[in-house]
Amino acid sequence: MTGKAFLNALANGHIDILQLLLEILAETGSEYCVIGGLAVNAYAEPVVSLDLDIVVAVADVKRLCKAAEARGLKVKRSEHSVNLTSARSDLRVQIQTDERYQDFLARSCPKEILGYRMKVAALKDVLQGNLWAYLDEQRRTSKRQKDLADIIRLANVVWTKWTQWTTWTAWTRWNRLSYRVPGFRSKVEGRMSTVLFGCGHRPSCSEYAGAVGGMAEQNAGVLREIGTAARVGCADRIGGS
Repeated sequence: MTGKAFLNALANGHIDILQLLLEILAETGSEYCVIGGLAVNAYAEPVVSLDLDIVVAVADVKRLCKAAEARGLKVKRSEHSVNLTSARSDLRVQIQTDERYQDFLARSCPKEILGYRMKVAALKDVLQGNLWAYLDEQRRTSKRQKDLADIIRLANVVWTKWTQWTTWTAWTRWNRLSYRVPGFRSKVEGRMSTVLFGCGHRPSCSEYAGAVGGMAEQNAGVLREIGTAARVGCADRIGGS
C-alpha cells in the first residue's frame, strides 16, 4: 500500500482531499508551505495525522478559499486560521493566518511526503512553528502534547545530525584534509553550521539550544524538556542498534 493510499484509508477518504488542495493551490497560483506534523514527516520518520497545517500568503488566502468552496470544500474562518473540510474525508486542513508564519514562505522548498510533492517549511521554521503551537495555552491539551511529540521528533533529527557530524572518525578525516587543502576545514565547518544552525561557524552549546528551540532565553523551561527528551531518544536509538 502506498503512502497516499494509507493516508486516505485512515481518513476514510472518498476523495483525496490533500491532492485536491494541492491542485487548488496550483490553479490559484497561491504561495504556500506546509507546517505542523505533516511537515515534520519531511525531516523525520513519518507519522500519519489527520491534520494538515499550511501557511498561505496573505494576498492569496481569499482567492484560495473561493476556489476551495467552488470545489466543494467547506470553509470556516476563525481569528488566526481558516479551516477547510469535506464530508467525504476526515482529513482536516487548517490555513494558519497568524502573521508570524509569513516569513516561512521565503525559506520553504519542495519535498515529497507520503507520495505527495509539496512545498514544506525549512526545518528550523517547522520547529519554531511547533514551539509556538505548544506554548499556546489556549490549545487543547491533547493537541499541545502532539505538538511536543513533533518537536521531540525534530530535536532527535537535529541532535542525531550533530552527534554524527562531531564523531571522531569525521573529525579525523577533516583534520587530515585540512593539512592538504588550505581552508578546507573552516569551509566545511561553516557550510555544515549554516545548513544545520543558520550560522557560519561551528555552533556553541547556546547556539545549538537556540537552533533546537528558537529564542532559548524566552523558552528555557521548554528547551530543557525538549533537550532531555532528544538526548534520551538518541541514546535509546544508539543502544538499540
